[in-house]
Amino acid sequence: MESLKTWVINICAAVFFITAVELILPDNSLKKYSKFVLGLILITVVMNPILKLFNNNGRNMLETIESNTKALSMYESRKDINIYKDKNIENTLKVFQMNINLGCEKLLKEKYPNAEFKVESQAYYEEGDYKIKSLSIGINDRKIKTIEKVVVKSEGLQKDEKDKNHEDIKKHLASQLNMEEKNITVYNLK
Repeated sequence: MESLKTWVINICAAVFFITAVELILPDNSLKKYSKFVLGLILITVVMNPILKLFNNNGRNMLETIESNTKALSMYESRKDINIYKDKNIENTLKVFQMNINLGCEKLLKEKYPNAEFKVESQAYYEEGDYKIKSLSIGINDRKIKTIEKVVVKSEGLQKDEKDKNHEDIKKHLASQLNMEEKNITVYNLK
């Protein structure tokens, strides 16, 4: 009986409040939106005890709405955080690869000043760390090219010399970047 009395008092107070607000509001386009909101408040006040009967844990409708809003907000914020985290990792990975490329070119230019290099790296992100997967080094030694048809017999010697340079480059980068030589590919630029 006490809860019924409280419910009727709440309805009367809500109706009184709504009437007072409607009298104060000016006649303009905002009035229809205000009436809508005030109607929602009245519906909430009227339905609150009815929903309490069906709700097992005894919370009122406003508490239920508030807790559901918080849960939805937390879900949305976690989703947004994961999206931003993934984009940040992706962008940082691109910058990491660009820095590796530029750093390798600088290291090679210091050791081999008479050559041009093109470095392409592949990297990945793992457990909070960015790691180099592989390097591909293009080299152009800027030497005066001889006509290959004329230098038929010394072609094997040139190839051995190129292979030695390629191996030296691999060893140099592997030691500087602390990675395995098998993950570094060296080829000649045309």
